[in-house]
Amino acid sequence: MPWTIKTFPLAVNLSSINRLPWVEPLVNPFFSGFTYELTRIVSLDVRVYTRPWRQYPTCPGSEHLQRKRPKYLDLMRIKQPLPAVVSLLHRVSGALLFFPGIPLLLCSLDIVLNSPEGHVQLQSLLDNPLLKVVLTLSLWFFLHHFCAGIRFLALDLHYGSSLQQARTTSKIVFAAGVILTLLISASMW
Repeated sequence: MPWTIKTFPLAVNLSSINRLPWVEPLVNPFFSGFTYELTRIVSLDVRVYTRPWRQYPTCPGSEHLQRKRPKYLDLMRIKQPLPAVVSLLHRVSGALLFFPGIPLLLCSLDIVLNSPEGHVQLQSLLDNPLLKVVLTLSLWFFLHHFCAGIRFLALDLHYGSSLQQARTTSKIVFAAGVILTLLISASMW
């Protein structure tokens, strides 16, 4: 739709025009200046380009175009279902396995393969309880990501896509990740 051009004479007070949401003023580049207060007075002519009423649902006379605003949903207060939690943890575990996981694994592999002293040094690091906790969490990230990935592959093949099956498989994935982590980390502790 075309723009409408309105030209105003010299020394126009633009404070009332600028408050209208459907008006976009463009000031002539050869102006002598204006104050930085609420009222702007321009010494030369001002062209105000206005758009048609139809494009602005907040304009008077267009109440039928106004939509209901979406509700604000605080995601920290909403209780997510278990399949959503499993999906979120799958994404988080994948991200944590990728960024800190791969560089740490490559660094430890480099230490072990360089010399026998590096192997002894890494073995002494593994006696630290804080590092054991970090390794246990990393193991849970890996096992959860692995089990949830198998679940999502089955969902891609349309197995377990009903609501009850999705809830059941998410419980199985969550339990399998925790149980496998406890079984494998028991040998580490």
